[in-house]
Amino acid sequence: MKYRKFVGAECIGDAISMISSDELDVALVKNVVPPADCIAIQKNFFGSEHRRRRPDNVPGYILGATHYSKTPAEYFMQCSEARASVSSIFENTVDPMRLVHRAINEKTRRSIRPSRLGDREALHARAVEWLPDLSVTSEFLLRPHEDFSQIDCSRNEGWEVRDAKNVMAINFYASADAVSGRLRIYDYIPDTSTRDRLELQGNGYPYPLDLLENKTYIELAVETSDMAIINGKYIHAVTSTRSKRVVINCFVAQMSSSEYVYWT
Repeated sequence: MKYRKFVGAECIGDAISMISSDELDVALVKNVVPPADCIAIQKNFFGSEHRRRRPDNVPGYILGATHYSKTPAEYFMQCSEARASVSSIFENTVDPMRLVHRAINEKTRRSIRPSRLGDREALHARAVEWLPDLSVTSEFLLRPHEDFSQIDCSRNEGWEVRDAKNVMAINFYASADAVSGRLRIYDYIPDTSTRDRLELQGNGYPYPLDLLENKTYIELAVETSDMAIINGKYIHAVTSTRSKRVVINCFVAQMSSSEYVYWT
């Protein structure tokens, strides 16, 4: 597994280009936006009446839509309903995911667009608040998982992401500290037979810890204004945290036509 650290938003395009071409698997971009913009994003998020408890038993809140365990029709319906509220997160501040789009255009000379289902379009971002985990016995806030199984399944028949060449998970940290809540990426990509055996095809969550017992990993001590970009085929997790964090995230994939698409 190849990892590299970058500094500054001007490096986002380099990181994505290198992961797309398999030169890198994991990138951490530091100092993506000024602190004032991170504070503004937090304020907009916490002030939104559309913030809701996560429905997946993970402690926290979400604003936007996730495709996890949904049919494409269900996901795109939620995108339509949440579009205005997601846009409000970035009112009077910088939108870090739009920085990603611009970086892809400028660095790769490829176009990027929302993933589509008919005339419906995916969201470009969602916001997640992770609540502090006060359990002294819990190792993970988000247990080990991978993101490729969520798209490579029969449930998504007819949705273009099934033909994606890769999938990148992009996380921007509007609020985080390096002391806890680290992003752990295991040097392991499960094959189809493993996913089938564990009955994880279609969701990719959670992987049993005994499977990962002898696997090496890296941990990113993410901080406010960092952006982590990872090859979503690798199993990854979030370790326990005792502080609140706000994350803006999405998925980006390169298609066979060489254009990029995004969804949440």
